[in-house]
Amino acid sequence: MSEVLKEERYESQSFDKESAKRLILERKGNLEWTEAQGKLYSKYLSHAEFFPGALDFLREARISGYDVVIVSHKTKFPYEGERVDLQACAISWLQSRLPSDILNLEISENLFFEETKKAKIDRISELGCEVFVDDLEEILRDLPLRIMRILFRGSSDDEDLVTATSWSEVRDLILCR
Repeated sequence: MSEVLKEERYESQSFDKESAKRLILERKGNLEWTEAQGKLYSKYLSHAEFFPGALDFLREARISGYDVVIVSHKTKFPYEGERVDLQACAISWLQSRLPSDILNLEISENLFFEETKKAKIDRISELGCEVFVDDLEEILRDLPLRIMRILFRGSSDDEDLVTATSWSEVRDLILCR
């Protein structure tokens, strides 16, 4: 994240996505943020890491009998900026970092990219997910109530959503219920 901010001439130390988003939106506006996202999800994706505990949770979920799938709202190409295949970048990143005992990405039934948020919500519903974890409240809010909806690293006034600040909390919510 900090390299994108340096390239865009922002002074930076260490930024998470939300801090960078606020900074870019405040100083440059939505168009600049949209272009930065294209760079983050392509050119700079190799700097991304899994959140602590995420891989352990995914492994435990598989061992516990859960079918693990990834459903992402990711367009094939950025709306602004250089035309690069964002989905291919994401697949490459996942394949280089995700052990096959957690999720076999060669099987297309485990990974879905949807062009719109509505398509993502529809896919989650079609898959019959019992639980879904996302960092966007707007996605979770529109899912059927039968799905346990966990808002990751956020806060909400919606009483039907559960929040978790770490993957160990997600683990406890799902595997210890």
